[in-house]
Amino acid sequence: DRARWTDDGRLEFVGRTDDQVKVRGFRVELGEVEAALKAADGVAAAAARTWELHGGTTLAGYVVAQSAVAPSISDDAATSAFAASVRAAVAAVLPGYMMPSSITVLDAMPATESGKLNRPALPQPAASTTGHSEPPRTDTERAVALVFSELLAVNEVGRFDDFFALGGDSILSVQPAARARTAGLAISPRMVFDHPTVQQLAAA
Repeated sequence: DRARWTDDGRLEFVGRTDDQVKVRGFRVELGEVEAALKAADGVAAAAARTWELHGGTTLAGYVVAQSAVAPSISDDAATSAFAASVRAAVAAVLPGYMMPSSITVLDAMPATESGKLNRPALPQPAASTTGHSEPPRTDTERAVALVFSELLAVNEVGRFDDFFALGGDSILSVQPAARARTAGLAISPRMVFDHPTVQQLAAA
């Protein structure tokens, strides 16, 4: 922590000297999250930051793909698949509270005039859904899609939409499991991580 004495003898908190943030009561070092993101296959650059969304602090991850595997930003399917592969790699090495709620694929990282990462300029993550093109096909898929839609406040959730791309995170992953069980579906939080799309989770 960085602090300073004021003229009237008070000790005033003015920030931190590192990139440590607090997410849901846990201290998280952004550098550790970024190292895990950079270690994922196909990632050329990575960054992380927090956002105040839905009444709480959420952790967002950002990656730039290596040219050999770079998806076209206009190709939603390729971009989503790449983000999902990064998320799976990070989930294998980071504890749940350090998992980014979203992975955003960028063409390039925003930089300051001196060439350093401009963290405040990282864009706010947006929920990614393709529900209009691929609606759920089975009763189980419709039930799972409804749980995702109600929990994450996203309309028209499709069968290939990903729980985490829609804005879910490791903390929220407990809730779809509980809600699905009340609908007679045997789902565990771990299954949401292993099978994050509506179609995958319904099949599992």
